[in-house]
Amino acid sequence: MLVKKDLFQELGGFDETFINGYEDVDFCLRAVEKGYKVLYNPKSVLYHYESITPGRFDHVSHNEKRLREKWLGKIKYDIRVDLPKVAIVIVNFKNYNDLTECIDSINQLEYDAYDVVIVDNTEDTSYQEWITKHTGHLTMCKNTTHELNFTGAIIYIKNATNDGFAAAVNKGIRLAMANEADYVWILNPDTVVDPRALWELVNIAASDKKVGIVTSAVFSYYAPDKLQYFGMGIDYDGKAIDVDTLKPCAAQTLTGCSMLINLRMVKEIGFLNEDYFLYFEENDLFERAKSRRWKAIFQPSSKVYHKGGASIGKWLTTPVSVYYAVRNFLLFTESFHPERFASIIDAIGTAFWPSIRQKATLVEAFGKALRDFLRGKRGNSFNEQSSIGRFLPYKFRTLENQFNETFSELTENPSIEVLDKLMAIFLLTYRTRHQEKMRKLQQLCQKAENLHQKGKSDRALRILHKIIEIHPFARAYSDLAVIYWEKDNVTNALKYIEEALRLAPDDKDIIWNCGQIMLGLGRPNEAYEVYKGYLQKHPGEQEFEQAVLQIESMLQNKQHSYAN
Repeated sequence: MLVKKDLFQELGGFDETFINGYEDVDFCLRAVEKGYKVLYNPKSVLYHYESITPGRFDHVSHNEKRLREKWLGKIKYDIRVDLPKVAIVIVNFKNYNDLTECIDSINQLEYDAYDVVIVDNTEDTSYQEWITKHTGHLTMCKNTTHELNFTGAIIYIKNATNDGFAAAVNKGIRLAMANEADYVWILNPDTVVDPRALWELVNIAASDKKVGIVTSAVFSYYAPDKLQYFGMGIDYDGKAIDVDTLKPCAAQTLTGCSMLINLRMVKEIGFLNEDYFLYFEENDLFERAKSRRWKAIFQPSSKVYHKGGASIGKWLTTPVSVYYAVRNFLLFTESFHPERFASIIDAIGTAFWPSIRQKATLVEAFGKALRDFLRGKRGNSFNEQSSIGRFLPYKFRTLENQFNETFSELTENPSIEVLDKLMAIFLLTYRTRHQEKMRKLQQLCQKAENLHQKGKSDRALRILHKIIEIHPFARAYSDLAVIYWEKDNVTNALKYIEEALRLAPDDKDIIWNCGQIMLGLGRPNEAYEVYKGYLQKHPGEQEFEQAVLQIESMLQNKQHSYAN
């Protein structure tokens, strides 16, 4: 940028309240304001190594905020760029005072292209008074075909039954998708948002097409200097961290309190898992996102203030919270980290039990969670009458009786010694049940494979899909990938083989199938890496050695043809 010396002095140089960014933009705007022209000369060419200076983007949020403070409303744009469309989905459950304050803060957002979608799970009639009070500001919606204009409207959906947090969010997502929204911002009703919160989330999400999730810095509403969520972890009591020292980074965990979701990602990996009902839905989503190479970013410049526990009580302080926390912790671990299942028993003793043992009602909820997990209960099962009953076949009745007797002992003596005894029996019971289930799933897989060999692939697909509904079974995912590949459904073939590899990264048959699919897709380099990786761990496998030699020959011939 070439500037006349007199003009630079007249305008007082660059505004030093900007920090390594936007000083030039601000200077040009001030020059135009004074009546000078800013010209572009395409014949002056410069080659720029963009953004290699360390810390180049450390102050982007500060600089953008400063630019808006100085120039918002003063500039007539030559070109208008449409902002990404966002549906703000809020799931409510009997929490109307907080919901009102949340909406009031949303109305102050420095972002224009959004609508609010409230999905209400309240089952009694307490919602009617709130609806009457806010009738002039709400649009009632009975299905997911309602039109969204992304102009700050508030859409209200009243569910007939409470099917859980994930089901309610999914209803909002479907409405957003039907209206071609770009993102959904999942937000708790007991939050107050900073005016820049949504802008900062979208700014990060739009910077990279593979960003699937962006989370906010979540502060305690009652102690605003303490962070409850900071990208690396969650502290419900709040942790004293200077947020100004934090930078956008890859999130290590998620919170459903404030989470922007790219709807392109949802179309690829699916909706929130409704098996959980409450808690761990975002953890499940995170694992599926990572398995499909979507990024999750923590954006500390997006600030949200959270009250916490307004709907069902704080974490591990009510029977409902204890039940879903324990049951879903087990479910999540079984689904994504089965190799860690034994070790989480210790985690339950150290992280969960000290809070639970204080009240008999919490101990009862704890035992019910263990039993219902063994029974395979999913979704909204807390109120089901299942405290006593059978969860193993008859031949394992003795083991089940030991579990029930030890749990009765625990209710009378909630000591760590009795807990250890109960969890040892629980783990043995789980392994016994798991082995029985795996045996049956293996039989079903074999049946599906036999049907496929006989040309009855549609029947085989139905069986295999039923299997993965029951359990994340690697062999079933691998079989699905093979059948879909033969049907020329490349998208499903890749999706299922990647899931099979995630579940069983050392399984010989799965790795072989993966390599064959990659070869069929014309991606021999990836097939080569898969097979070479297997041979490094399992040298001497002749079938894989021959495949590697064939791929090497293929790649050499390809390079030779390019050279000619």
